[in-house]
Parts: sequence; structure tokens; C-alpha cells
Amino acid sequence: MATVNSVLGPIDTKDLGFTLMHEHILVGFAGVYQDYPELLGDDPLGRVVAKLKETKEGGVDTIVDATTTDLGRDISFIAEASRRSGVNIIAVSGWWRDIPRFFQGMMPGMGISTEQLTEVFVREIEVGISGTDIKAGVLKAASDYGGVTPQEEPILRAVGRAHLRTAVPIMLHSYSPGHVGWQQLDIGITFSEPARLWTFPLETVSQSEAGFEAVYQGSVVLTHWTVVLERGESWKLKLEESHQ
Repeated sequence: MATVNSVLGPIDTKDLGFTLMHEHILVGFAGVYQDYPELLGDDPLGRVVAKLKETKEGGVDTIVDATTTDLGRDISFIAEASRRSGVNIIAVSGWWRDIPRFFQGMMPGMGISTEQLTEVFVREIEVGISGTDIKAGVLKAASDYGGVTPQEEPILRAVGRAHLRTAVPIMLHSYSPGHVGWQQLDIGITFSEPARLWTFPLETVSQSEAGFEAVYQGSVVLTHWTVVLERGESWKLKLEESHQ
């Protein structure tokens, strides 16, 4: 049985139903709901629950709330919204693009390391978020039209390492026209026999406010060999993959 962490506990993947993969039920900044609730208007939780119930009536069973802590993720808020509305919600760990200055450090030798971030993301998946036992079911990182910045690189590496330790899937915010997704990948592949590589972006056509556009979904690497064998002959290949 395959399961995924939802904010109300593990759920069998066959019970996910119709799923929206990238939503935000509350967006602001870290701590906004607890510290500045008046900035969110009257009864934000009630308004969210009402909209989620409408969504449920429209046929949606599950959403992935792609709100990281820098975007204002409040895990108790999300869990209560799920409980009251009946919509399954999957929370994310990781980081978006609002990166605190202290991540880089104000003096040499200071700052937050990739190893530290990896441990944080793994803890949110295996133990819980914000002192609760509510666990993340997806990892998220982000880059945009400027490409992968030095500030974003440790986060991307930490997300990749957390994925290798937990097998939780990764969601990447990227910039399709610039094929930034290629910059976000850092995978080494070694073949025992010379190979030709075909690489291309995987895109879908989506309709947005601006009309139809190509939406980057991932990067594809295909290997190609020309092999001619006589009867009874065999051909072997060894492939090694490494992650930074």
C-alpha cells in the first residue's frame, strides 16, 4: 500500500481522488496568521473553509498546498481547514524565494549549511512541522528568471538530499522560457560505453490569463546506443548515477 503524508495523517494514494497539485490556501509571510491576523481580513479560516467546501462540491478531493514557511505556511491553520472542509491537504517542506539574510551569514564562517537545511526538511517529513506531528508530503524549492542564484543553490541541494533520504517527491518552481529547470538539476551519469544523449524540456500547453503558454514540467535525458550483435553475442552496460 502506497501512502502520502496529508495534514490529517497518512492517506492511501488510491484515496486521493481528483487532485490539484499546486495551490495556496493562505499566502503571506512567516508568522502572519499568528502575529498579524488583522492583515488577513475577517475570519480568514472561515473564508478558506467555505471556499474549500465549494471546491469539494466541484469534484476536487485533494490539494497540494505549496506554501512554504517563507510564504506564510501555518500548519495548524492548514490542518483545521482540511478537517472542517473534508478536502485532503498535503503540505510541503522546503523553501521558496524569500531567503533570509542570516542563511548566508553576515560574517565569514556564519550562515546556514546545506546539511542543516537537509536535517530540517527531513524532520518535517519524518517527525513533524512546527512542533506538531503533522508531516510534509512534498518537497519544494524555487528559482526564477534569474536562474539558480548562489542563495538558492544550498536549498536546492538540501531538497535533493532530503528526497534521497525520504523518497518524498519534489516540486520545483522554475522559469520555463529560460529553461531554468536544467540549472536546477545536478546529476552525474557515467556509462561504461560511450553514449549519445538527447536532452529536452518536457512542457505542456496551459491556458492562463495571458492565453495559451508552454508550461515547463520537467527535463528529459534520453540515452542512445547503436548496437549490432551477431547470433549468440551479448552486450553489457554499466550505468552509475551520482547526486551532489
